[in-house]
Amino acid sequence: MLSEFRSISNHVLRGLQLSIVIGSCVTLVASMTIAADGDLDTSFSSDGKYRYDMGSFDDHGYGMALGPDGTIYVVGVSGNANDDIGVSRLTAAGALDPSFNGTGRRVINYVWGNDEARDVAVQADGKIVVVGSSFIDTLDNFVVLRLNNNGSYDTSFNSLGYHHINFSHDSFARAVAIQSDGKIVVVGFVDQSFASDVDIAIARFNANGSLDTSFSGDGMQTFDTAWGWAEAWDVAIQPDGKILVAGWAQVDTLREFIVLRYNSNGSLDTSFNTFGYTGVNFGSDSLGRAMVIQPDGKIVVAGTVEQTIDKDIAVARFNSNGSLDTSFSGDGRQTYDGSWGWDEGWGVALQEDGKIVVAGSATVDTIIDLWVLRYTTAGVLDTSFGGFGYAGTHFGTDTFGRAVAIQPDGKIVVAGYDEVPPYDSFAIVRFEGDSTLIFADGFESGNSMFWSSTVP
Repeated sequence: MLSEFRSISNHVLRGLQLSIVIGSCVTLVASMTIAADGDLDTSFSSDGKYRYDMGSFDDHGYGMALGPDGTIYVVGVSGNANDDIGVSRLTAAGALDPSFNGTGRRVINYVWGNDEARDVAVQADGKIVVVGSSFIDTLDNFVVLRLNNNGSYDTSFNSLGYHHINFSHDSFARAVAIQSDGKIVVVGFVDQSFASDVDIAIARFNANGSLDTSFSGDGMQTFDTAWGWAEAWDVAIQPDGKILVAGWAQVDTLREFIVLRYNSNGSLDTSFNTFGYTGVNFGSDSLGRAMVIQPDGKIVVAGTVEQTIDKDIAVARFNSNGSLDTSFSGDGRQTYDGSWGWDEGWGVALQEDGKIVVAGSATVDTIIDLWVLRYTTAGVLDTSFGGFGYAGTHFGTDTFGRAVAIQPDGKIVVAGYDEVPPYDSFAIVRFEGDSTLIFADGFESGNSMFWSSTVP
């Protein structure tokens, strides 16, 4: 009788345990939320958005880079009596990181006049390279500075932690890339004669901060079109060491996207579209702003096309030989025109699956939103992102996206600035980049959920 009772009790116990497990699973499934592609990532600063001030007046974030430890660097202009360079670091959770200069922010003023940062890159050793321009004596100069991980100047770089150069005229740096050998390539433009002749300008620095004289003889190179105006806005290094430069140039009566390819010695690579450069327009003035190289060597450039009465986001893809890639949207070109008229592309990044993410801004009703679009590899909007292929947000008033990066977990980070009164502020937003299930309990692995239970 006792053994029969134990057997019955064990069956009852097992039934109770199974009921508890099933109940727990139901509760678990009921408590889960689906994080869709394009949703704001609420694990970042509690709502996916973060804004902060750098100076006393208007602050504008322009460039961004991800650190190897998940930190996020944003650089730009810190508005004070004169504009200053602003460098900031955020934690992966979306807050200023006090281990960087004590406050997460550093403002740099070179005394002579207005200064600004436009781009940032993080070296393999964690040191931070920032580029922009600085007014010194009578000219604007390229400025390149390198900071230690704690935000202090790295005095092993040109003995001061920074280096200024100009091309004998006002010179403005816009982007930076670091070669595998540690050399630093900086691109921008030089104003030769009061905006009537503007040329693309490139400089390469050794890892110690000196100009690299193996590049074009003196470390400096310019590109001048026959029509008088060309600007570089981005730079990337191919695996073979060749240097790609993207921006725009005046060609006849229109401005066009332009991509140039340089050999490591600073000469144009004539195997690239015969001339060492290539271009495309979208039927109106077209301004290339950002570039990314695909693993297959194809080159994606994003920017803005200025239509007669509005602006549209524009994307082009080139083959590695410089020709337009007609497998992208049929002719190598794609545009996005929102319903309200004013849209601009400023940043581009590539997901691990080959999808292309473009960031910038778009007018929605009466407010400009920070805006993100995602394209398939074929060059059409990916409707799994935000339901339409795009997503956006703002901080209550006009908000502008200026740079984009994709984290190793696929989340999409966009930096820029907002115009919330009384002064503009740095702004950063993080979006979900891959569909994942987020659970109140248990843990996740890719798109699958796991939990542990034992039934005797």
